[in-house]
Amino acid sequence: VIAGDLQPSEGTLLKVQDLYVAYASRNAVQCLDLHLHHTPAEYMLSLFDSGHKQPGRKEGHLAPGEVERHLADFGLDSKTAVTQIDQLSGGMKARLALATVMFRRPQVLILDEFVECLEASDVGCLILAVRQYAGGVIVISENAGFCESVGAERWHLGGGSLRAEGHPACGLSG
Repeated sequence: VIAGDLQPSEGTLLKVQDLYVAYASRNAVQCLDLHLHHTPAEYMLSLFDSGHKQPGRKEGHLAPGEVERHLADFGLDSKTAVTQIDQLSGGMKARLALATVMFRRPQVLILDEFVECLEASDVGCLILAVRQYAGGVIVISENAGFCESVGAERWHLGGGSLRAEGHPACGLSG
């Protein structure tokens, strides 16, 4: 519902105008399987260089080098940007998936079991990125170590209810 993919079964949904929510799940990496013969740069250009104004962007067309700079911010260097996706490691594909959802500069990022598709060496990078991210982050994960490392409040959803279970930084217990 938060990401906009589902509608509530009852009640009223209030939306903030111009709020862009990005959703990254472990399935985001699997979606790349439809584009294995493209390069990361080609893939992103096919998604974002439409000429139409998009959320989080001032213009529809991309400036020269914009995609390559963005990919580099996610650890995908200029050589990787022009390598076919089917030649990338699982960790590099995960970086591409995250770079793709972050391209529109979302105010809220939902990570739904995304850490599970990362290589161990990339988890620390994601922790640092989440800590430095200026927007809101919702982490859905069974990886308690990751959640504690990013300082996430813990909530439990089950049996038709949502309850706070605590926040590692303030000692809240529920």
